[in-house]
Amino acid sequence: MPEEKSIKNQIAAMEAWAIDSKGKVDAGNYKEAKADLRNINTQGRRLEWRGGRYGLKRLPDFDEVNQLKKLISAARAAVHSSITSIDNFQMLQKLQKRKKIRESQTKKKVIKKRKGLQRDIKKYISILIEDLKQARAIAEAEPWTNLDVISKHKHYRVFLGEFLRGDYYYKNLGEDRIKIWNSWWKQGFRVSLYDFNLIGADLRGIDLEGANLEHINLWKANLAGADLRRANLGNGHLYEAILKGADLKGADLSGANLRWADLRRANLAGANLRLADLEEANLRRTDIRGADLWAANLRKANLAGADLWGADLKGADLEHADLTMVKTLTKEQLHSAKNWEKAKNIPEELL
Repeated sequence: MPEEKSIKNQIAAMEAWAIDSKGKVDAGNYKEAKADLRNINTQGRRLEWRGGRYGLKRLPDFDEVNQLKKLISAARAAVHSSITSIDNFQMLQKLQKRKKIRESQTKKKVIKKRKGLQRDIKKYISILIEDLKQARAIAEAEPWTNLDVISKHKHYRVFLGEFLRGDYYYKNLGEDRIKIWNSWWKQGFRVSLYDFNLIGADLRGIDLEGANLEHINLWKANLAGADLRRANLGNGHLYEAILKGADLKGADLSGANLRWADLRRANLAGANLRLADLEEANLRRTDIRGADLWAANLRKANLAGADLWGADLKGADLEHADLTMVKTLTKEQLHSAKNWEKAKNIPEELL
């Protein structure tokens, strides 16, 4: 029996076997009908007990998921009832062949019982087909990856957190997890991620343009290549976060903890970094044009090759910051900073 991959494909295969078994029963081919029914039962059992991406066992606790599990269980019960009725029907058939039933009254009883069993078989298979039809409809909608469904759940913060961190069931989605998120985000899906815990999450390439990420915990999270334009990361915890190549144009990072963050080649043009803590952050070749760095902590930060055109450095602490080959930085900008004279590798023209 071929093993289907996705949940919806497995259920579609079960439904196809059920429809096929109905045709075989109508044609009187009970042996082959039973083979199809056994396939359904085996596939259903695998679905119920299998974890990972292709089973029901670890799906999140949604109403739709619970309904799907009930339908698969009911389908398997209908299979058992169908097979039992077929076995009884075939046993009666064999009995008639072995022993000639002479008494007309007894013969009528046997015929009546056989017809009753045939009706039962067809009834159970009809129930089976309907259960699987409903199950397929739920599986095709994939509510466990439908962010609209997740965001409306009473425990949406728990499930969105699991989705974004790739925990439990969602760890099986691999790269598709971020693709699913980005698809929904591009379609206009919006949800607040205020104060979310995404410690260590792999969010490479995620689209969070304009998102509310205030007070978020992204300690050691990987946001390389992420789209964070105009996102609100105010007072966020991004200690040791990887933001290499991320687009943070116009983002609000005021008061954010970015110590040891990797911001190489990131776009921070026009970003609000007032009072942000960037101590020992790597800002090598970063675009910081027009950014507001008022009173920011840039001690020991690596600003080598960074473009600081029009950036506001008033009160920013540059003690031991590396200013090797910084671009478009004026003497006026530099001297408005705190401890600028203690910075390393200051270009001669700015002294």
